[in-house]
Amino acid sequence: MSFLDRRASFSVPDDSLLRPILEVADELGIEYEPSGRMWFAGICPAHDDNDPSMRFNPEGNFFQCFGCQKGGSAAHLWALVMDCSLQEAVPHVLRRDADALDNLGSAMESDARD
Repeated sequence: MSFLDRRASFSVPDDSLLRPILEVADELGIEYEPSGRMWFAGICPAHDDNDPSMRFNPEGNFFQCFGCQKGGSAAHLWALVMDCSLQEAVPHVLRRDADALDNLGSAMESDARD
């Protein structure tokens, strides 16, 4: 398998391995405020946004911008703000506790067998 083939098949790790979306938003300097029972609203960094069109759902650990239609996991948010690939973003948003590292190792072993 060539490098390009590996890159094309890259997928974001399971959500349980990623840090909470609001923690990543904080680190990226995105301000937000409560907007309903399960949502937080903020200004989207991907486009000229005067009204908070970006929504964060901490329970589902994802974001969605209703202005530019961008959305996804904490890794997608990092890639969007830092203008990098998902592959480059993932190490920045992985949980760093022992359980997450064990789960990541198991997931990588499973992928290697497939």
